[in-house]
Amino acid sequence: MDPSLANLVKKMFPLCTNFISISKFVEKFSRFEAGVVAQAFCAVLKELLKEYYVLVAQLENEFLQNRLTLQKLWFYLQSSIQTMKQYLFSFFLFMKLKL
Repeated sequence: MDPSLANLVKKMFPLCTNFISISKFVEKFSRFEAGVVAQAFCAVLKELLKEYYVLVAQLENEFLQNRLTLQKLWFYLQSSIQTMKQYLFSFFLFMKLKL
């Protein structure tokens, strides 16, 4: 694999792992038993995930029309990568305070 291509993919990979972590957190802590603060935080995270699903649908549409390149994909994903990273950091702070 081309080193620049591998580097680009490595930059995108954290978005996938952060998405999974946030999704699992929302699934676990959006219940009544988790408390009001956890429910409110999960509501914000659900909105973030909705926006991410819209982005994925738009990217899929671009792909199906053969208009999506890796450079375009990287351009579109950069803000989501940063946003997910910030929310994941908040998630870890929340978990630390909860324990």
